[in-house]
Amino acid sequence: MNTHPHHYSNMRSQGHIIYAAYRSPYKPHTLRDYLWKKRLMVETTLATSVMEPWEKLTFLTVLFILVCWVCTGLWRYIPAQMLYTERRLTYYLWGHAAGYH
Repeated sequence: MNTHPHHYSNMRSQGHIIYAAYRSPYKPHTLRDYLWKKRLMVETTLATSVMEPWEKLTFLTVLFILVCWVCTGLWRYIPAQMLYTERRLTYYLWGHAAGYH
């Protein structure tokens, strides 16, 4: 065993080793790498990485239909809700609704 003082200065500290476990070893530099990293994140979050290709296609199709359905509903509902909210706010602030005297 080498007990020379300089021998210990070359060894990595315990904190450095623990920090290295949490640090990402890969930093994307291109758009392709960035998109691959985001795809991997989505696949692991939704657990699609463990599905068969047909299961993944079915799951993503259903998810896409549901998202389109919700967005369409919001697109049609939000303008009417904003008008209603504006009228109620006008009534609460000034005591009469806009356009109704």
